[in-house]
Amino acid sequence: MADPHKALADEATHKLLRLLRHLHCYSHHMQQHGISGRQMAILLHLAEDGPVTVGQMARYLYRSKSTASTTLAALEKAGYVTRARSTQDQRVVAVEITPAGREAIARIPIGGIPLLRQQIKTLPPEELEHTIVAIERLMGLLDLAAD
Repeated sequence: MADPHKALADEATHKLLRLLRHLHCYSHHMQQHGISGRQMAILLHLAEDGPVTVGQMARYLYRSKSTASTTLAALEKAGYVTRARSTQDQRVVAVEITPAGREAIARIPIGGIPLLRQQIKTLPPEELEHTIVAIERLMGLLDLAAD
């Protein structure tokens, strides 16, 4: 006789792995458009929220300032963003999307984490709370600290 608990655990694992595979495939698909999923996430964030500092972008990406700066440099080289030092504080660099960056958003299909970031906002608060709890439980199973 099949163990129903094992069947549920297997289904949960399958769905999680399917989600991770989708994100991985989307990332490879984006490379065909000459942009990474992270770069697309940056463009979408800038288009939605306006100019931000490199530090703010690093926090948005959950990456170091160095990684964010390297990614932004590639976007700047492609003409998708501009970076400018603050006149008040030379340590602060503001990043802004360009018309070419907006065109890239319109031209390139959105998927993966950029789409997840957009769509998750449409869930009702109660569903978001349940999702957070479930993800935190999974993180605990892997000994990852919840923020």
